[in-house]
Amino acid sequence: MQGPVGPFFQELGKAVAAKGSQAWRINFNGGDRYFWDAPNAIDFKDKIDEFKSFIKKTARNKKITDLVIYGDCRPVHKIAIQALQNSNVKIHVFEEGYFRPDWITLEENGVNARSSLPRDAEFYKALPEKPFPKALRFRQHFKSLIWYSALYYIHGARKMYGEFKNYRHHFNISPHVTIGRWLIKMVMRRHKPMQSNMRIKEISKTKYFLVPLQLCRDYQIKDHSQFGDMTEFVDFITQNFAKNAQDDTNLVFKIHPLDNNPGRLEKYIFKSAKKLGIKERVVCLDGGHLPTLVKNSQGVVVANSTSGIVAIHNGVPTLALSESVYNLPGLTYRKSLREFWHNPEKPDETLYNKFANYVITTTQRNGNFYNPEGIKAAVANSAEWLLQRKDEYSEHYEIQKAS
Repeated sequence: MQGPVGPFFQELGKAVAAKGSQAWRINFNGGDRYFWDAPNAIDFKDKIDEFKSFIKKTARNKKITDLVIYGDCRPVHKIAIQALQNSNVKIHVFEEGYFRPDWITLEENGVNARSSLPRDAEFYKALPEKPFPKALRFRQHFKSLIWYSALYYIHGARKMYGEFKNYRHHFNISPHVTIGRWLIKMVMRRHKPMQSNMRIKEISKTKYFLVPLQLCRDYQIKDHSQFGDMTEFVDFITQNFAKNAQDDTNLVFKIHPLDNNPGRLEKYIFKSAKKLGIKERVVCLDGGHLPTLVKNSQGVVVANSTSGIVAIHNGVPTLALSESVYNLPGLTYRKSLREFWHNPEKPDETLYNKFANYVITTTQRNGNFYNPEGIKAAVANSAEWLLQRKDEYSEHYEIQKAS
């Protein structure tokens, strides 16, 4: 079904077909069709109410053994999972890597809050210490991602009022507005990083807590947190900081690198800070090197962003306010946010190493969705895993039995 914008799913389908298996693709809009020029495409043009019976019929007629999707929260993906969960069809869910940019996530049945990863710190403590799996290294390739996104929405818009008139984007956004924002984002990326990195040098000389923001439309916020969107999260953080943090401490917000309307959230942050009388202590960055910001901070506060893993990896105190695979005693701060401003505690390095090793081994595939070389590696590693029909948690069960 739907994958990350760009050619990854098309290349994965070709790789699977080259090894003797059939790969079918369901297209929901012109963007899906544009990024799948391989054979065996099926267009779904009806209303979403009819999709459940459609996916059941398609799976039966085509003798489908595996469903492959990107993210488990899109409406059409939720319907497909529910329709096929009692059948013999295995569900495979791709998502951005828990340890990006060198890894992508591939799990059975669900990811993030729906992941089958153990949520028991004692489980990870009992694991043997091992070196991290070797991996090819990849740069974040935002330019390619932005370009793929623009192409996806351009071709989606062309067909939305014709062949795919019943299609509604899972984020309920206008394709025309989105195209414009992505193109502006592409142009601005030449200037923003330089400006932000200069500001980071100045900020690093101060005492501050870092808050990496997620996308307002992120399903990890909408479906798996107590916050309706990022504005509610910002309100919670700024109000708590104004009331409880020390006067010599600053608060740094970092806009998500894929936010294509960053000015909206930046204005909201400063408006909120001004009302609370802390505007002079609040900084908002659109761009810049996240690990540098993390390392120089007093601590990092997230909802359930994978930026939390970056912080823990660097030994920086981390507080996660919502459910995530890494929100475990010993890795994240277990007391209140009010106390965190005054007494942040560093994560357990040994526990983190065991946790990271296990998660990478069982749920991560070396590669990247957007970097050309990363796509090549991710396709090869993912196709091999899918075709082997490997139970990714076999090691997990063996370890549990042994213990």
